[in-house]
Amino acid sequence: MTMFSAAAMGIGAVFLMLYLKPQQKEITVLIGVCVTGLLFSGTAQKAVSACRQILSYADGSDWQDTLKILLKALGIASLGQISADICREAGENTVGTHLEQFAKAEILLLSLPLTAELIALVREMLA
Repeated sequence: MTMFSAAAMGIGAVFLMLYLKPQQKEITVLIGVCVTGLLFSGTAQKAVSACRQILSYADGSDWQDTLKILLKALGIASLGQISADICREAGENTVGTHLEQFAKAEILLLSLPLTAELIALVREMLA
């Protein structure tokens, strides 16, 4: 999927949703979820390709584990944001907020090894 086709699909869906919203609000939510899923799928394919390329650059270096953690955190943040936006679009603001909080907590847990490394580095520098 190219950026042009993604933009055309997104804008077309928005116009269709605006047209249908007064008569059939439920259908507009379904259209939004479907288009979001398609766009997320295309984004995920590109992100996986980019992540593989980035990790190949760091292959065998000390930064490989750090890059893996950062890329996982980016994926968690993106999925959390998209999921929360879908919930908000459906009128469930509380669920969206809790999804975002869950993603933040997961990123915090994921980053603990990096935090431990940073603390060890600071201790080493101060000693």
